[in-house]
Amino acid sequence: MFLLLTAPTWRLEEEAEARHVPLRLKDADGLHVPYDRKRRQQFDTTRKYRRLFSALERQRLIFSMLENPEWRGGAELDLDGLVDDGVLVSYLPLHTDERQRLIADWTKIRIYPWSNRRALPDLGLLQQPIHEVQDYFGESIAFYFAWLEHYSNALLFMMWGGIIVQGVAGQYASARAVYAILLAVWGTLLAESWKRRRAGLAHLWGAAAGVSTAESPRPEFIHAYKRLSAEL
Repeated sequence: MFLLLTAPTWRLEEEAEARHVPLRLKDADGLHVPYDRKRRQQFDTTRKYRRLFSALERQRLIFSMLENPEWRGGAELDLDGLVDDGVLVSYLPLHTDERQRLIADWTKIRIYPWSNRRALPDLGLLQQPIHEVQDYFGESIAFYFAWLEHYSNALLFMMWGGIIVQGVAGQYASARAVYAILLAVWGTLLAESWKRRRAGLAHLWGAAAGVSTAESPRPEFIHAYKRLSAEL
């Protein structure tokens, strides 16, 4: 049996207000404040296709309703435990129409680097809809693609630097030393500029504290651990 769960906007608003979910304000330079239904019109919806909550935020709120204790208005379900006990085969969030809009925006031909257009197709590496990726897939995946974009753009500068060094000084023995110095400077600038870029994105996304790399144990691991513990 396949069970599809959803929630109306008013219920999502209740949960967001109860959990003090931070949302971005309009024209506030990335300022995030806890959600308040009385301030509904003040929250930014431009990157969420005019919806109050993005697909990711809706999924997080629904999972919160399912797993929170009853005294907090939740169903108090341990989804991983239900999978472990065989009650559920699996649970997963479904894609929405926002995914198709994201893909269409990602593959659009633009003139790079002016405005938001590319002179040549770049396979979506040099200019990506990073903010839309964050709204749909979350901060960890968005930071990954932001790094790819940052690194690909930096490689363009290194490419031209290498061509100039090889073309102008290639016949001299000192060319390798010049290229090595250029590469060292480029690597330092790349690392420092990425720190600045990452801090700026974290501020805009309300993730200034950083993205946790800790992962929850898989239900299969918990099941095997309990079985081995019982046998011992």
